[in-house]
Amino acid sequence: DSIYHARGKSLTEWEVWCGDDAWDTTMTPSLWKPVLRRAETNYDSVHNGDPSVVYKDGTYYMAFSAVGFDNRDGVTYIINNIMGADGVHWTKSSAPILIWEKEYEEGWAAGEASPPSTGGYHRPSIIWDEEENKWKMWFDYYLPGTFLSMGYAVNNGDWQLIHAEQTPQLKDWPNPEVVKINGKYYAFSDAPNFGTSLGPQNDRQIVMAVSDNGWDWRVVGRMLPEDKTYGTHLPQTFVQEENGELFLYVFYS
Repeated sequence: DSIYHARGKSLTEWEVWCGDDAWDTTMTPSLWKPVLRRAETNYDSVHNGDPSVVYKDGTYYMAFSAVGFDNRDGVTYIINNIMGADGVHWTKSSAPILIWEKEYEEGWAAGEASPPSTGGYHRPSIIWDEEENKWKMWFDYYLPGTFLSMGYAVNNGDWQLIHAEQTPQLKDWPNPEVVKINGKYYAFSDAPNFGTSLGPQNDRQIVMAVSDNGWDWRVVGRMLPEDKTYGTHLPQTFVQEENGELFLYVFYS
């Protein structure tokens, strides 16, 4: 994957960046140019995707998924991690901002059936918490016995892991998307098991949980796919004030 940029003056009409000052309104993907793509490091050589972007004090900040290949002793290991970037013409962090401490020791071996014990931090959702004056991040990761589970980290000068490994915040909670409104946290996921027989990649639905503190969650409801055969994926939120009212929009694939 690579990461692209679209903008719109409404929530229904979009244009996609094509390089320099060019923008496409015809939805012709061959014209689009990525704003971030893979590099040459062993943690960033395969994939950049799943961006989460916050605008703060005149700068855009992004956390995103990165994947690289690490070749050791004749074995290719798949290195999953979370990186950061800032700017409009984006500048990547010089190293992963969050990675499992044993990712290089136990990371997924390409072609091997034996999985690692955990790890594979991916698909971040970041917020700047105005009330606590710090960055917070939720992400998913591999936990045996679950589809993917949700972890949590905060930044007090650097990123500190709070919940992961055997202490997830929510089990079976892939692609987390978290937003804070009026002191309450709302988390969305394309959680599995709504009932289709087409396998775990299709058996997905949009599910919402709420929390008063950002780590004790209560699942409150789900939005079933319109087509009961195929699942829905990749929730993203947008909060807008209109005529004194706050509206929470949820986009999904």
